[in-house]
Amino acid sequence: MKTAKKSSDGFYKSIIDAMPSAVFIMDKDGIIIDLNLEANKITGIDPDKAIRRLCGDVLHCIHAIKNEKDCGQTQYCSDCVIRSSINSVMANQKVYREKAVMNIGKSNSFHMAYFLVTSSPVNYQEQHLILISLEDITEITKLGGIIPICSSCKRIRDSHGIWNNTEEFIQKHSEAQFSHSICSDCAKKLYPDIKIYKD
Repeated sequence: MKTAKKSSDGFYKSIIDAMPSAVFIMDKDGIIIDLNLEANKITGIDPDKAIRRLCGDVLHCIHAIKNEKDCGQTQYCSDCVIRSSINSVMANQKVYREKAVMNIGKSNSFHMAYFLVTSSPVNYQEQHLILISLEDITEITKLGGIIPICSSCKRIRDSHGIWNNTEEFIQKHSEAQFSHSICSDCAKKLYPDIKIYKD
């Protein structure tokens, strides 16, 4: 079996296209150098038309559209997870990860989605680039609709009619984790002889 040439652009492109998350390769200004097939599905833009454009334009940034300004020029750009990740990677040359809520759009239609944004530095032919992966975690993080909760014991009924402990239900249907402590009211009631909190 022949080993694929690591210098082959086709080899790397096939690897990036095989990734299940949207992948963008950008420069320090947020201009897209390349993107994979999954990124193409999110943007709805022909890959050839996405290259050499600003990320906000390709991702249909709602702030740039509403303010009729370029990506990087609105008052909201300082809070943009893509811009933050680019700046962090360029400053530290380290991997940057953050969960974020993004309004993703195609043409004039938008929907809110939760993403795990991972950005990594890429040095290629003396260029400092950034590889940004957008992993859609909407289904993992979303608790939606009406949640039936017992007004007495506070257990939650799932879609199978089973009453679950609140903590178990939330952990099962989201990425939330619990750490246990005791509030000041319960501490006084349960441990009246021990001063856990200052008055």
